[in-house]
Amino acid sequence: MYSYRDIPREAASRAARIHLDALDKLVARHGMGGKRGGQRVFSIRDLVIANTARALAGPPITLAHALAVAAPLLVDEPADDTVLILTDDGRSWIQLREDDWPRTSFRLIPVGQFRKDMEARLAMAI
Repeated sequence: MYSYRDIPREAASRAARIHLDALDKLVARHGMGGKRGGQRVFSIRDLVIANTARALAGPPITLAHALAVAAPLLVDEPADDTVLILTDDGRSWIQLREDDWPRTSFRLIPVGQFRKDMEARLAMAI
């Protein structure tokens, strides 16, 4: 279910809380989603990656760099209590929230919670 692309564009936009124009830009610029029967479709994974990248992006991290960090780490479905850590020196990984955190400056993105929230919003959006 996590990687199966069956979510229509409009439902994906509502569930991810991404304006349709911004979602279309993610598709055009970064190849998000897929096509089925001529229609653009998304997976929960696509939407979690998009939201994670948007949360990571900001000076000095571009959206393209944030997508490059998030996508490989989110190949497998994150558990509810997992977070993505990105340190200022560029290291990144997924870990449980209660595991030890790095002793350096970092960004923390609650990817497990993002996935859980996305599934709940999709249930209402479709």
